[in-house]
Amino acid sequence: MFVSKGNPVTYAKTISLVKEIFPELTNNPSQTTELKEWIAKQPFHNREVIEKTVAPILKRKPRFNNSQDFVVFKFEYLGYVLFDIHLDDEASLNVQLDIYFMPYNQRYGTGYETDRAKFAVCLDR
Repeated sequence: MFVSKGNPVTYAKTISLVKEIFPELTNNPSQTTELKEWIAKQPFHNREVIEKTVAPILKRKPRFNNSQDFVVFKFEYLGYVLFDIHLDDEASLNVQLDIYFMPYNQRYGTGYETDRAKFAVCLDR
């Protein structure tokens, strides 16, 4: 998607698109406070890893004239899914979407990929 900088309509359109693409993941919207409370209750080694990845998103100043530029869903019995909506860069103003899944089961580390070559098939669609 392309966007003019700070357009709140783009955020709403992106959320609508996410709900159409991932209907099973977006059935149960969750409040940010609920996610933060869950993170705070995690064992130290889990909490440290989750906060390192997710805290910068939760604390970031929104770009789309909203109170936040991410949305959180609770996936019953599995965990939380956070959709982070952000601009690619100031020049192109492409909207990008990063998806973070935080499972309920105990973890000892996290990993994520942003390799465009590895995910070329996903990114080109």
